[in-house]
Amino acid sequence: MLDRLEALGCIKRVSDSADRRKVNIALTKAAQNLKSRYDEVSVRMNEIFYAGFSDHEMQNFENLLARVLKNLTEREKMK
Repeated sequence: MLDRLEALGCIKRVSDSADRRKVNIALTKAAQNLKSRYDEVSVRMNEIFYAGFSDHEMQNFENLLARVLKNLTEREKMK
């Protein structure tokens, strides 16, 4: 995945100056410029997704999703 993102110009690998064994991943300027567009799309998708939900319903739904994610994560650790 990192190779593909690097090929697309979205990330760059930066050697760690304190530890030569480490390579840090940084967003390129091009990827940073996409953030505002991504945020706009995310806000719009949330507006569509949660249309008609009360704040309480949205919070309950988010809590249920967090529980599902926790269950999946725990199951994955068992393998």
